[in-house]
Amino acid sequence: LMPYGGTKGLINHAKGFIYTGPDGTKTGWISTASIIPDPRKVDVYLPLPAGSPVMILDLLHEMLIKKSANNSNKIGQIINQLAKNGILFDSPKIPTCAQAMLELIRNSKNKLYVRVNELRDPRATQELINAARRGVQVEIGFRKIDDSSINLLSNAVEECKNISYKNTGTTDPNETFTHANSIIADLKHAYVGSAFFWGPMLPPKKNGQVAGGVEAGVLLTFDHSHQAIDLINKFEHKAR
Repeated sequence: LMPYGGTKGLINHAKGFIYTGPDGTKTGWISTASIIPDPRKVDVYLPLPAGSPVMILDLLHEMLIKKSANNSNKIGQIINQLAKNGILFDSPKIPTCAQAMLELIRNSKNKLYVRVNELRDPRATQELINAARRGVQVEIGFRKIDDSSINLLSNAVEECKNISYKNTGTTDPNETFTHANSIIADLKHAYVGSAFFWGPMLPPKKNGQVAGGVEAGVLLTFDHSHQAIDLINKFEHKAR
């Protein structure tokens, strides 16, 4: 998907579906699941509040159909309105998911529970380590990680006893693994969605490199944050 005037593709990594009923009413879900299902992956489907499906269709039309990725005013208005309902969308210039994840980490007081498919940016890893140094209990799970980040975590474990990490991937075809990305802070607030915590989820690097992509997620409050952890623990590395 190529935005006008651009030489790089705008990758839509956001997932979900919207259904128009016989009466014209639109309902929908944000999802972390791929179109082709993998029975090993544990994914989530999060229902959209009333009115959000229409706004999401308008947003995707602007970004992906009209290819007006540079029309930040129109896109920004829609993204900000969705955010008021706890529905988050990232575009290359408006990293709403990134801002939410960073705020959850930086404002955490007691515990951070992190499950991401890919932790491949040392800046992201350092944010989690900084939280541990403040005294926050940090538990990290990932399926893929870069060399610099694993070195940072290895050193951090020696320094801070309140940070731990593990590879949640599995090569066993009979075991499940968490595919949804989530950050749960203090068992009170959480982000769940398609966005990895690396690359496009952080400010551009000094050399100007920035990944172009569209991500989606939701913010959860107290009750649903507890449910998210319970479900992850229930299905992670369990035999199918």
